Amino acid sequence: MGIIHNVYKFIASLQIGCDDMGIIHIAGASVWGGGEQYVYDINAEMQRRGKDVYVLVDESNTVLCSRFAETAELVPVKLYKGRGIASLFSTARFMKKRGIGLIACHSGKYILTALLLKKLTGAKVLFFKHNAIAGKSDRYHRWIEKETDLFVCVSQLVYDLQARGTDREKYVKVYNGIDTNRFSHVLPRMYVNNYNNARPFAIGYAGRIVENKGWRELVDAAVLLHEAGKSVRLFFVGGGSDTDIACLCEYIKEVKAKEYIFYEGYARDMGDFYEKIDCFVLPSKVREAFGLVLCEALYCNVPVITSASGAQGEIITDKVTGRIVDPLDSYGLAEALSAYYENPLQAGETARRGKKNVKEKFLISRTVDELFGAIRKLGIEV
Repeated sequence: MGIIHNVYKFIASLQIGCDDMGIIHIAGASVWGGGEQYVYDINAEMQRRGKDVYVLVDESNTVLCSRFAETAELVPVKLYKGRGIASLFSTARFMKKRGIGLIACHSGKYILTALLLKKLTGAKVLFFKHNAIAGKSDRYHRWIEKETDLFVCVSQLVYDLQARGTDREKYVKVYNGIDTNRFSHVLPRMYVNNYNNARPFAIGYAGRIVENKGWRELVDAAVLLHEAGKSVRLFFVGGGSDTDIACLCEYIKEVKAKEYIFYEGYARDMGDFYEKIDCFVLPSKVREAFGLVLCEALYCNVPVITSASGAQGEIITDKVTGRIVDPLDSYGLAEALSAYYENPLQAGETARRGKKNVKEKFLISRTVDELFGAIRKLGIEV
């Protein structure tokens, strides 16, 4: 009885008042991607508003640690080991010390960790849904729905797929948004009249290097343009496993395209990347939950092409603010690229319309405004 009493006494000592605003994000990814950029940008905006933000991250991931440290206070633990369970009590003590009343979970892999922290601290749990997959209704997922305080869906597609349970009022749609401060150094774009060997048409892809993102179809499309006599360059940036990156590089060699297709690794300054390309392509074969890089590219006045695989249609209207193509059709992608190549001024006008749409709907300031509105409904003043 003495041990049980001491455990309950310890848990009670950790309980945090519901009016506390400090927020801790659980960032358990192994590589930097759109979800991680989303957390980074939200933290930057919250810091500008004087809020306390923290990121729970695995201490061994130097890339994530160095990036997240720029816009939040790091809480480095052994997150990959047992999904952070071994660090529960030390994390709970830290939350109590700093007055952290909100836990933001960005992956189902770590939702149990988030809910256990809730039990230990009394903090509210926000579960951000970054994947375009249907919600599940088995006993475990019904329990998650019951215990989670708020589900934040990053697009209408995600909301429609997820908000199918009995607690639909717990689900809100809050669009992703970009932090324009990251692109303040990007110069106004000059659209050329024609491309040649001295000024080739530069195509860019940014994201995780995995095959279901459509990199193989993009390589094939670039090869088709090259074989048609067009002067092109294709640049890939992003992280991935050694195996996935090797697969991309081997395929570039296989199609004899090393002279004009390049993998450049991880890009720390995306503004510099967007400045050097004439077209951005997101050719995903899987359902995209949103497509943050499309908004970034458009804000930097870069024409975009994407696939019809997910929520990209909530950002792009085909032939108005960008192009939408079949994700499995390299020839269709090559035709869309060729249209931009042949009509750069028209492509620029498309990008300008796209940028206007981004500024109206997809800025991080609006994202945080809507997120704060949803949090207030939990009884937390922000």
